[in-house]
Amino acid sequence: QIHADSVWAEGITGKGVKVVILDSGVDSSHPELSDSYLGGKDFVENDNIPQDDNGHGTHVAGIITGNGLYTVGGKKAKGVAPNAEFYMLKVCDADGICFEDDMMAAMEYAVSNLDAKVMSISIGGGNFVGDNCDLDPIAAQVNSAVDSGIIAVIASGNDAFYVSSPACASKAIAVGAVD
Repeated sequence: QIHADSVWAEGITGKGVKVVILDSGVDSSHPELSDSYLGGKDFVENDNIPQDDNGHGTHVAGIITGNGLYTVGGKKAKGVAPNAEFYMLKVCDADGICFEDDMMAAMEYAVSNLDAKVMSISIGGGNFVGDNCDLDPIAAQVNSAVDSGIIAVIASGNDAFYVSSPACASKAIAVGAVD
């Protein structure tokens, strides 16, 4: 649907790109992800093992870097950048609850400690109407991360009419579903 295969045919597969994902953790032994996982940190349990006890973070990592080992609908189910590598910063618990202080601490950690050039956040809340939500503390933290050199790609939320925070940050790239 997004024609990623056309981009791969030109040799653009994410090779050399490091992404930091803020989400519910990752199943680091998953065969689709194990060779692209660089490590991470758990801001929920405060340790260095961001184990996914929800499933969402592993799903997001697969969308980004899945190897395409499995066939779905007659095609290999590759991620959009199968040769990229990623760090996982766990900021959401088993119930999918994500606290703002964990998210902000993870963003600061990513800027100060990781060599990722892209930050993926598939978390959001509250609908925002207007040009941007830069006064929201999470959005302000996203803008700060962008000012530090990280490209922020953030889910716009599950609403057809509004963009959630932090995707509504003026320096973020907000992404959403196509149907």
